[in-house]
Amino acid sequence: MENNSPVKEEIDLIYLLRATRDGSTTFINWIINFSIKNILVLLVFMAIGGGIGFGVFNVKKEVYISDLSIAHNRFDNDQCFELINNLTKLKGKEDLLYKKLCITREMAAEIKSLSYEPINPRVSKIYNDSVEVRYPFKVNAEVYSQNILDTLQRKIMQYLETNEYGVKRKELEKEYLEDYEQKLKNEIQAIDTLKRLVNQSIAHKNMGNGVIIDEPIDPVKISQRAVELYNAQLKTKEKQKLNDSFELIVGFNGGVRKTANVLMSSIYGVLAGYLIGLMLLYRRSKSKG
Repeated sequence: MENNSPVKEEIDLIYLLRATRDGSTTFINWIINFSIKNILVLLVFMAIGGGIGFGVFNVKKEVYISDLSIAHNRFDNDQCFELINNLTKLKGKEDLLYKKLCITREMAAEIKSLSYEPINPRVSKIYNDSVEVRYPFKVNAEVYSQNILDTLQRKIMQYLETNEYGVKRKELEKEYLEDYEQKLKNEIQAIDTLKRLVNQSIAHKNMGNGVIIDEPIDPVKISQRAVELYNAQLKTKEKQKLNDSFELIVGFNGGVRKTANVLMSSIYGVLAGYLIGLMLLYRRSKSKG
């Protein structure tokens, strides 16, 4: 008995699979035959459903999609995601969104959704666990009005830039760069003074007068040091101008109308019409029978 038990279970499973297959085949054949038999009535239901789906789409607000690309130098990638994800969570909550972005309630009502996306998904997967590699990201926006995109862009950048974590570090960097720039200016003045003394010494060397210098000074090294200081000063000015935590790469492009929904709305309407017609016809046939 125990030896036949596995065989019996296998037979039962095969029977169940065959019964399921046969039942599914019978059901599908019945739907096909019943649909062909009542094709004209079903087509009417499908046309009505498709029309309703199309009408629902037209009643709904038009949606425009756009995105902006942003670079960052003070936050890691996960922190950038969290900043934008905080806006994503406010979808449909314009009472909270308008406060977060410092916009009007009316403008917040025109925003359908905001979401984060790496600018290069392949690179983001490779360096997903790295805090040293910082890659740009996109903010995808779905809005009901194209007219708000310019203002929305400014407000998103302002929201990112005024984050307390970034503001503190930006101020520290600013103070450091200002102190370093002053140090460079002082050293440049000292080098200029030394260059004048050396030039005077060289010009009057054969005349028995001029400036007496205890140790020999190489004029070439002085000039090289002057160039180094000048380049450092230019680099410092560049860093001061690029001290923002976030920098816009590409802004919103004016918005593209989201057209995929019109097709899907019509398809859903057609399917709904077909199923409703199928059920009504089946009930009618059962009542006659």
